[in-house]
Amino acid sequence: MHSHPLEMTLTALAQRLTDAADLVIVQSHVAQGNYQCAVAGSGRVAQIVDQTPEQLIADHVAAAGQRFNQMCFQPLAASGQVLGTVELCNWSTERLAYLDLAAFAAAAGIALAAAAQATQFQRLAWIDPHTGAYTLTWFTEFLTDNIAATANMHRPISLIAWDVDNLKILNEWFGHARCDQLLTLLTCTLQRHLPTGSIARFAGDEFVVCLPGVSAVDAQALACHLQLLIDTTPFRIAIPAASPNAEQDVCLGISIGSASYPHDAPDGEGLLEHAMLSMRADKERRRAEAVQS
Repeated sequence: MHSHPLEMTLTALAQRLTDAADLVIVQSHVAQGNYQCAVAGSGRVAQIVDQTPEQLIADHVAAAGQRFNQMCFQPLAASGQVLGTVELCNWSTERLAYLDLAAFAAAAGIALAAAAQATQFQRLAWIDPHTGAYTLTWFTEFLTDNIAATANMHRPISLIAWDVDNLKILNEWFGHARCDQLLTLLTCTLQRHLPTGSIARFAGDEFVVCLPGVSAVDAQALACHLQLLIDTTPFRIAIPAASPNAEQDVCLGISIGSASYPHDAPDGEGLLEHAMLSMRADKERRRAEAVQS
């Protein structure tokens, strides 16, 4: 699966301290928009959790039936900036004898700074800056990982692919900046109506989502639902050229297709190709219907 440098660093730091206390909490202060916290202690394997240190301590106390009698709080800093903290609960001098905590904190601060920078570089490779959707680089790895993980489980994986009808005309009318705004609104709307998965931008106006555990029949039904949703949903965008507060409702349409593993293809590359072919066939159908009407 995808490896996150910051999460890997946090778990490594927590694991290094696992024998130092009953509960070890290593928290990052550098993640933007995400809470990053690793927990270990008393021989436990370190792991990332979505709880606050306060919640972790409360849960541990409730399970043990007694409060901690020794607590140590150590900031992790680099270049004068605090990047994280370590909390050791029920530690003792004997248990910390093998470790120079100050030296550990200094090294850990440097490690967190490097991990934060690597995470930022990774985000640039994974997130499309115009729409906030994931990139094809991220999607390809995610799809490959999921197919490998389910190869022996007889569990379906479906893809739904779509593109925006008449985007070239919309670009001519509103300009690229407004069209990027439309694509962002479209992506957010579709993401809210997906049962699972994250949307990736395949190319230009083409998008795709991987749906682990979703069957071919359910994927086709979901695709029809999403298409109808967009066909009947106006998107409001700002038109500053008209006046500072001017807005306009824009109607969009999407051509959409789906494919499912292992029914339509034995691997990720074939599955993506099948989904794109299905989407383009739907585009031709919609064009023919528009001409006839």
